[in-house]
Amino acid sequence: MISEFVTINGKKVELLILGEKGIPIVILTGMGCSFYEWYEVTKSLAKSNRVIMFHRTGLGLSQLRQEVRNTNAVVEELNQLLQVLKNYEPIILVGHSYGGLCVQHYVRVFPEKVGGIVLIDSTSVDLKN
Repeated sequence: MISEFVTINGKKVELLILGEKGIPIVILTGMGCSFYEWYEVTKSLAKSNRVIMFHRTGLGLSQLRQEVRNTNAVVEELNQLLQVLKNYEPIILVGHSYGGLCVQHYVRVFPEKVGGIVLIDSTSVDLKN
């Protein structure tokens, strides 16, 4: 597995893309989780789809940012990443744990860019204390 890098907001972001065909699947991992932990799933999905994963700021080899880190920041980074990759077709978003919360936020902000979602052990936007 060989990752690559793109620049978003002037910072280096570590990226993994496997597969070349089918509907793009973007996987957002849980808090503190590396995309390396998802490699077997990614490898399997890449047989029929293009799979895109990135390390959020401060994870893996992605550079740490100084601004506030929240789901809005992740939504903006993902949107910019898709623009850098010139992906203009609807994607399938897979979110695990905190990544699931980010997926739900992304769908609310950019519903036209999403063809479907899968939530795995996701935090809910409707969670009440």
